[in-house]
Amino acid sequence: MEIDSLLSIMRDKNASDMFLRPKSVPRLRLMRKVIPMEGAEELSIEDINAFVQEIAPEHALRTFEQEKDVDFTFYRDNIGRFRASLFFQRNNPAIVLRCIREIPQSFEELNMPSDVLGSLCRQERGLILLTGTTGSGKSTTIAAMLQYINSSMNKHILTLEDPIEFVFSDNKSIFNQRSVGFDVKNYAVGLKQAILQSPDIIYIANIRDLETMRAAISAAELGVLVFATLHTNNAVESIEKIINFFPPHQAVEVRRQISLLLKGLISLRLLPRKGGDGLVPAYEIMIQTPSIVRLVRDNEIQDIPRYLEDGDIYGMCSFKQSLVKLVKSGIIDKGTALSSSDSKDDLSLSLADGQEGMNITYNT
Repeated sequence: MEIDSLLSIMRDKNASDMFLRPKSVPRLRLMRKVIPMEGAEELSIEDINAFVQEIAPEHALRTFEQEKDVDFTFYRDNIGRFRASLFFQRNNPAIVLRCIREIPQSFEELNMPSDVLGSLCRQERGLILLTGTTGSGKSTTIAAMLQYINSSMNKHILTLEDPIEFVFSDNKSIFNQRSVGFDVKNYAVGLKQAILQSPDIIYIANIRDLETMRAAISAAELGVLVFATLHTNNAVESIEKIINFFPPHQAVEVRRQISLLLKGLISLRLLPRKGGDGLVPAYEIMIQTPSIVRLVRDNEIQDIPRYLEDGDIYGMCSFKQSLVKLVKSGIIDKGTALSSSDSKDDLSLSLADGQEGMNITYNT
């Protein structure tokens, strides 16, 4: 079995991920479910080793040999671009592959609110966060935002990624994309160096630690627009995670900084469409307003959801409003919405009384 054949099947079936390991048939993630590849044979250790040698560049092979774990991206002619994670399990190599779109989608194609995302892209400085679990569409949405900037503004965009996913071609903007571990030692070092590289916009693929968070805040304070992702579920959890990166005695100062720098926060959840025809995002959007600034600064973070519900004039909405709109529009079914809700009782009441969330729009 050849790796190109497997990748072609993955692409043709529009699978997001493929899982390869010895003594198992290849499996695909389709509509969030992991299923065996139809008609495929069980893979051997020799198969996996051959796949590793074929897809991994030399520097990734060295890292894999030394660290037993490596992530990278690669391109196969006439098939597409993929992200690979190589690791060991039960003393055997295993591979997880993700398909990456070569051309970022538009806001409309992603079923995201173009007016809100466009407004955030036009900010001159500050911090914009995309949050959600793995596979919720964070990187895809940020790629759409960076492409929007690329097509409409004259900027220098610097990315720090592990590994580089979307490869951008210069349009009105110029890109420099750095792969952590290969082009630069780590995120924190890359951010410290970035200040001398005259960026207008910095994209940090994932903030995982205090040093990276501190450097991101410093860059935003120096006048750069910083995009970044966090693995959190909603606005309240995201702000609390940022504050908890820092020692307790710095909490007051960090809340003040974040209240002034955080221009927007978008939390995403990908849900199956009714009828099984693809996935659609439900989202929570928080925009910097005087009320949000006060709530973050004064440590009244738990009150933020109420302000999101009433902030549609600013482009804000809660997950509940987004889910209600998706159900009322016939895009997802009620069971899917309830299983994805932070509060099933609140969502059930909203669905019962017809509350839809004023200005949330979707492309169907």
